[in-house]
Amino acid sequence: PDHDRRLGELLKQARRRGRAVTVRLGGELGLRKVLDLPLAARDDLEQMLRLEMDRLTPFRADEVYFAHRILGSDSQSRRLSVELQLAPRREVERALEAAQSIGVIPAAVELADGSADAPLNLLPGEAGQRMREGRLNRALALLALALAIAAVVIPLQRQRATLAELEAGVAA
Repeated sequence: PDHDRRLGELLKQARRRGRAVTVRLGGELGLRKVLDLPLAARDDLEQMLRLEMDRLTPFRADEVYFAHRILGSDSQSRRLSVELQLAPRREVERALEAAQSIGVIPAAVELADGSADAPLNLLPGEAGQRMREGRLNRALALLALALAIAAVVIPLQRQRATLAELEAGVAA
């Protein structure tokens, strides 16, 4: 009961503040795999993974959301170690819909696989970019509002100071 109440409070705060949240899928809903690839794959890794997804995993690229990171490379053997994480598109979209239905803005989708490494965001780059742009736009709008207020207040303060000087001069 206390846990549910606390979660409800956190969700209300996130909605009120328009904060983006991270949706974490259970590790059993996705796949984490370490790949050993030729070093030449580094140049266009995203495209290579997209084209080879059905060979590297039991899925086609259009059936999943995926993310990757380079774990290391060996120039002597000309090999590249890459971590690939993916989740079926239907599971990710179901989680996104659930988050949106309770009024929160999902900025990232991660797999909870219990690894110590930092999780990868499975959302496509443009979705995460739109979230960052939205926050930046809000910050810029607030800055513009503050500048507009300053543009009105500063001249009024200067006029009051000038008026006070003139009144002091007339009184003298």
